[in-house]
Amino acid sequence: MDCLIVIGTALETHLARKIVVQAIDQKKLVIEINPDPCIKYGNIRHFVGGAEKFIPDLCQLAQTKMLGNKNAVKKKV
Repeated sequence: MDCLIVIGTALETHLARKIVVQAIDQKKLVIEINPDPCIKYGNIRHFVGGAEKFIPDLCQLAQTKMLGNKNAVKKKV
């Protein structure tokens, strides 16, 4: 795992908390997308707001980085 993206959780379930703690212990980048961020330590980047605000741009950026601008997959309408 290179990084972990955490979207809209309060980490109240054991599994969610365990996955985040494991990533932090391994010194991985954790990106938290949440209107009310709850991860307080580690290599964290917070995107404060709802997923609908950040996910489209994040997906586009990932696609561009992985495939390059010329080879980007186009959305089917």
